[in-house]
Amino acid sequence: MPDSGAPLSWEQIARWVLRFAIRAGLKPAFSPRIPFRWQRLWLKQALRFSRTAPTVEVESDIVGGVPGEWLRPRSPNANIRDVILYFHGGGYCIGTPKQHRALTSYLARAAGIPCFAPAYRLAPEHPFPAAVDDAVAVYQALAAKNPVVLAGDSAGGGLAITTAIVARERKLNTPSALVLFAPWVDLTLSRIANDKTDPFLSAKWLSTCANAYAGRDVAIPRVSPLFADLSALPPVLIQIGEEDLLRIEASSLHDALMTAGTRTTLHIVPASWHMFQLHAGVLSRATAAVVLAGDFIAEAIRTRGKQKLQA
Repeated sequence: MPDSGAPLSWEQIARWVLRFAIRAGLKPAFSPRIPFRWQRLWLKQALRFSRTAPTVEVESDIVGGVPGEWLRPRSPNANIRDVILYFHGGGYCIGTPKQHRALTSYLARAAGIPCFAPAYRLAPEHPFPAAVDDAVAVYQALAAKNPVVLAGDSAGGGLAITTAIVARERKLNTPSALVLFAPWVDLTLSRIANDKTDPFLSAKWLSTCANAYAGRDVAIPRVSPLFADLSALPPVLIQIGEEDLLRIEASSLHDALMTAGTRTTLHIVPASWHMFQLHAGVLSRATAAVVLAGDFIAEAIRTRGKQKLQA
């Protein structure tokens, strides 16, 4: 533990303990040598202490033929009809909605609207395009009844922006906003940052996941949306830690969105690793980051409402 000479705050202690636990206990498990079924069990144990936000209720449901769960604030914003569709991360190979409740529940509470997190099919049992097919099916079902905010983390962030692109191509209702936490949008791994700065991710693990999910097709736009047409999308928030392995990729996506004429905001959080937001409710920095994302969603919805009134 670093010795600055001053007493350490609870936040500093919690951050140091989490960083050490992730680097020593979680990162080694995400290895090409370990089968995904064991990685899934390992992740389940690692995230068992994550916190669901107070005043948010969890309800199982099936939407568009895909199972998942609703995170519903007990005191929602009655003036907003929008819902959040949230895709969890995990390299398209591991992860569940339950394991991401700390993030989804705090996001639902911050935005003041319900959030549905689907358990989309995972590779290698269900390679591309299974995850995209599930994501679009859920979006289409939700968008038929309510305006939808698309959100996701890591691989789920890539899935969220891919879903928005498919919705545009199929002339479905446009999402209200896109919120992308550390999005994985280039499975060619051509924009990976220094492997040693991130206590969570490794390039070798990402390469294994990319191969399991897409095989040789990692550069096609439906797999790596960084290479897609990014025009005519809703406002986008990209949020990432400055130590994240995907930080260069996030900046590249931000630049590509601006070039395409899509309104985008890049929020880089200092001294934070890949998906630190999963510690919302434990780390104040993570909670504040998710609250900022909730504020972005609320503002995007208000702006859309004003534009409709003026039209």
